[in-house]
Amino acid sequence: MQIHFDGIRNARELGGIPLAGGRRVKDGCLIRTGMLAAMSAEDERRLREEFRVTDIVDLRTDLETGQHPDPVPAGMRYHWHPIFQGRALGISREEEEAADPIDRRVIYVKRLAGRAHESMLELYPSMVSDPYSVGQLAGFFRLLLSHGEGGFLWHCTAGKDRTGVTAALLLYALGASREDIFADYLATNEATKDRLEQSAREIYERTGDESLAREIVVLDSVHRDFLEAVFHTVEEKYGGMDRFLEEQLGVTEAEREVLKEKYTCPA
Repeated sequence: MQIHFDGIRNARELGGIPLAGGRRVKDGCLIRTGMLAAMSAEDERRLREEFRVTDIVDLRTDLETGQHPDPVPAGMRYHWHPIFQGRALGISREEEEAADPIDRRVIYVKRLAGRAHESMLELYPSMVSDPYSVGQLAGFFRLLLSHGEGGFLWHCTAGKDRTGVTAALLLYALGASREDIFADYLATNEATKDRLEQSAREIYERTGDESLAREIVVLDSVHRDFLEAVFHTVEEKYGGMDRFLEEQLGVTEAEREVLKEKYTCPA
């Protein structure tokens, strides 16, 4: 279910998603968002009072957190848990030094030279094949398992790629169907539709180049084949998602039952 905040983009909670065995995700306990840097006082109040958030997990790199640090409300624990190491996202020195955020985006999309879609199809599988990223995914599940009462919130920058993959893995572990996993993942496009249009307009106004504007839409949206590439890589490299969870992420069958106890309820 989409959550409308003042300054937090692409926010939704997983409550209500149906699961195997006649269960569903509990309401209000698993919240996925974009970065929190622009949260308002009202957003903070709602996170505390409405969703009772106790833990915030930040999946961004050190560069991203340095540019836009999370405010951490009193009573909430902050966990910095980057899925990628430092420059794994391919951010250049020129982009870092550009003062204007639109200029940074123009530099990046120009450097892709029309390969925005292909670059994302390369990025997604790396989350489940790069040893560092796999180790961080394992740690993400440790945080889920050790979490107590209240809401568990996790995010990256846009709340769509790293947050989308971790949400997909979690929903699979809880017993969601492939179609329901993809429905949650693709909900980003509706949640960020206005922002997509704004980004394309900004790039076009800055450059006069329609192709760059189209490329930025690819980068700022989600596509089914991006997440399909994750499932395909897991199948090819590890023999399936169940084996990946247990053998690579260390999530045993017993721990999956613990996750279900924590985060699910009868439908």
